[in-house]
Amino acid sequence: MAQSSVITMTALSDRLLPVLTTPTTTTEFTSTTVTAATKIGESILEVCNLVPTSNFIVNVDGETGACATDSTVTSPSLSNTNGTLSQIFYNHSFYSEYENVNLKPSHLGNCFFIGHTYASATMCQKGNLSRSFNSGLINSGIVKFNFSAWLGGIVNQDDSAEIRLSFSDISDQIVGNSFTLGPILNADRANLTTMVFRQTNGTVPIGTRYFTVLVTMIRYSRMNNNTVVDNISLFIYM
Repeated sequence: MAQSSVITMTALSDRLLPVLTTPTTTTEFTSTTVTAATKIGESILEVCNLVPTSNFIVNVDGETGACATDSTVTSPSLSNTNGTLSQIFYNHSFYSEYENVNLKPSHLGNCFFIGHTYASATMCQKGNLSRSFNSGLINSGIVKFNFSAWLGGIVNQDDSAEIRLSFSDISDQIVGNSFTLGPILNADRANLTTMVFRQTNGTVPIGTRYFTVLVTMIRYSRMNNNTVVDNISLFIYM
């Protein structure tokens, strides 16, 4: 579900990225664990600790703004993008492999992200955690995160995405470790046109002020970048 945010702009690595305030929609967070390639349409849900929280990433599912209905590129709203990364409908005739909307879990909505044609297409968001958690809480090591997404591609192709989460301090210097979801190659999808759920959990590093989520979609062969991503989520909680 798309969530509203107020957006300002800040510089990062000579590029302007959105700085996101706390989302206004509250959600119940449920964890999902998938140990093998999962067909679109199958949802293997395993409930862990339910924590009232909000997704800190906006337009996580491509549902905000326009979605492409033909071969044109429709850049995702509320993200800084590079290349032909586009948000499109699942019943998109240009990508007929995803034309059957029934091949995906119902909670993934109507649209998703795809690399389109660019050899390496990216989108990025940056958020300010200090607007929701004071530095004392973060520096005490009790603020946790859950980072997840659905990643996939087309049968017989290794086009795939990596989604990286990093944290930085008040001077915008990286703190702690970075965390990466993917890539999901053809073998990981059991040679299927499908998406696979991936997630990771951890503690927000001491000294954190900002987070950055960078999606990179790589084309390995042929003309189109058939990497697909949906429902990118970052939950911050205690």
